[in-house]
Amino acid sequence: MAPENFNYLLVSGAPAEGVNNPNVVSLTFIQKIEITETPPPANFSITPSSTNIACGTANPQTFTINNLNNTQNITGYIWNLGPNNGWLFNGNPAPSTISTGTINTITLTPDCGKALSNVSATVTAGSNNFTTNTATISVSQPTYSISGSSNICSGSTNYSINGLVCNSSVAWTAPPSNLATLSSLTTST
Repeated sequence: MAPENFNYLLVSGAPAEGVNNPNVVSLTFIQKIEITETPPPANFSITPSSTNIACGTANPQTFTINNLNNTQNITGYIWNLGPNNGWLFNGNPAPSTISTGTINTITLTPDCGKALSNVSATVTAGSNNFTTNTATISVSQPTYSISGSSNICSGSTNYSINGLVCNSSVAWTAPPSNLATLSSLTTST
């Protein structure tokens, strides 16, 4: 390491072997070296990146935008849902786009039985807009089960259907009809 009172860095270079005049040496005086740091490119993702929702469930879903390269000066998040998206936002049908200001999360609720759109977002940092990945939404059939005794010889017992989704209807039967009577035909219990 050179003492601080030197004004130049001297770099010398000699020609490679086989050059006609091997005694020529080139000298370069370097007075200043400037290092410019380039931040990594902006990169944003939405989690979860995919969600499977049982048809007819109305459980709220929270999506989060992750700032993967720590991009600075974020001034806004705009969520892209598209028209007729099947989501509720704050209890009302969600518009095509929703601004959450500088908050990087959004909670959406499936609108009972409607087809759900995928979710993406645009992030504004400084004067630039960056798009995220798309969170893929898939809808599956709900799973139902009946709870209650598997054997009954006399007396009464309760049976319930677990996992009912919105707008469900129930029609109980106990075949053959002469073996039991039902106190309720259309409730979940």
